[in-house]
Amino acid sequence: MIIGYGFGDRHINSILLDAASSGAKFFILDAAGINVLDKRQSTDHIAQRLWIEIPPSIIGGSRRMLSSTFNQDRVEHDKLVQFFL
Repeated sequence: MIIGYGFGDRHINSILLDAASSGAKFFILDAAGINVLDKRQSTDHIAQRLWIEIPPSIIGGSRRMLSSTFNQDRVEHDKLVQFFL
């Protein structure tokens, strides 16, 4: 589960790309949704790979704030909990 990470750290992105290629599955919580992965304009080739290589490994996501997810939003809460089952 990736919460509020902007995908701006090269060393972390490299680890996430390796994990995706090894079969890891991700759930992304970010106000930008999966668009947070869009670093195609970056000069960093690792960041550019995110948009292509991570999405097949995404099994869920949410654009909602955690405060609403854990208070009144049952649909988003259930999506988040399902990731751990």
